[in-house]
Amino acid sequence: MPRADHCIQLSMLDRQTNQILTLGGTCWPNAPEQATHWMAIPAFPGESMFQAEMFDPYWNQIGEKMISAETVESLLGDTLPRLIDAARMKENAE
Repeated sequence: MPRADHCIQLSMLDRQTNQILTLGGTCWPNAPEQATHWMAIPAFPGESMFQAEMFDPYWNQIGEKMISAETVESLLGDTLPRLIDAARMKENAE
């Protein structure tokens, strides 16, 4: 059964723990709204440990792009150290 939303998730490769950490994200009720937000995320030209991933309502990944640390902070409204610490704590709790 599909989810009712269309999501974008921001993640990073944590080289310290060798894990993929989810830093945050958000969902929209429809694909056009998701696509508008997706197009507004600037792709980082080159290597980056951060990426944005776009998912359909079935949670299939339908897009990905490398993004900068600055983009992560801007989109999630917090500093990278705090975002990474929170993601590590959540990962360790699971």
